[in-house]
Amino acid sequence: MYVNSDYWPLNTTLWVKEFKKIRPHFARHLLAGLHLEQYNGGAAVPTLNRNDVHRIQVLLPPPTLLSLFEEQATDFYQQVDVLTKTNERLAKARDLLLPKLMSGELAA
Repeated sequence: MYVNSDYWPLNTTLWVKEFKKIRPHFARHLLAGLHLEQYNGGAAVPTLNRNDVHRIQVLLPPPTLLSLFEEQATDFYQQVDVLTKTNERLAKARDLLLPKLMSGELAA
């Protein structure tokens, strides 16, 4: 998961504080493709040992290609954020107006 705002991760969350060789959006897609569930070490509660993750070797594209990807992905995810916030505002407006419309308090 990629979070582009302040957050409070659970104490059992693995999170990235500093990106060294890759940028956040590429990391998001890279991690999703690693199928980390195969490294689950817990029985009742899913558990992932970060030492197992650190041992995984991956092949990275050249830096120029990584930069191009990040540029495109940043634009894409900014638009996703805008549309998500717009949908949330529209849902709030609907939830406020629909009961008034249904009760006849507002005319259609």
